[in-house]
Amino acid sequence: MNIEENSTRLSILERANSIINQIGMSDFRIDTLSQSLKISPGNITYHFPKKDDISFSIWQRCQRDLISSIGSQINQFMDVKQLYLLFRQIITTLYNYRGTLNYMLGDSGVISRSRKENKILWDSTFEKYQVIKNYLVINKAIKSDISNELDILCFESHLTLIGWAVNHAYAEDIEEINALAERYALVSLSPLLPFLEKEGMKQYNDILSFVESV
Repeated sequence: MNIEENSTRLSILERANSIINQIGMSDFRIDTLSQSLKISPGNITYHFPKKDDISFSIWQRCQRDLISSIGSQINQFMDVKQLYLLFRQIITTLYNYRGTLNYMLGDSGVISRSRKENKILWDSTFEKYQVIKNYLVINKAIKSDISNELDILCFESHLTLIGWAVNHAYAEDIEEINALAERYALVSLSPLLPFLEKEGMKQYNDILSFVESV
């Protein structure tokens, strides 16, 4: 693929993502994208024969951005405040892909290749979650005696709450997005509340005071 083709492909994905975020995947049409980009439908289908190919490519970009944003914030000094900021970053990243996210994780988006990609994302994210949890234990933010079953439950709860954040924000005005993200990042910490050490609880209460003041 030459530079011009790559540039066209990138422009298609960026504009498609913007449109899907606004109207959702079910109402998204290649003709609409064509008119918005002022190029022929053939130029789009040359790169993406079907609209599912577009949504899948956007979903792959979302996953790369998500894994990158998580990896960039993991460090040996992880504490509850840094975990809160990480959840805040995850919510922001997913919000940027909210239309495709809702489609790919919903029933209408469950196709064989997305199942495979979703498992890759799950495994990679859970692996990073384990690293974060170990740092939290070392830094005396959370207790060490979390069973494997509870560990998985906490992880799944975090994902669910973050997903709610994106779904909630999807229907809100842009002015309210930042405040919503702060609140949902706080709520995403709640599965860890029973396991917080004294220092971890102090940090949680500091975050709570900050969010309530926003």
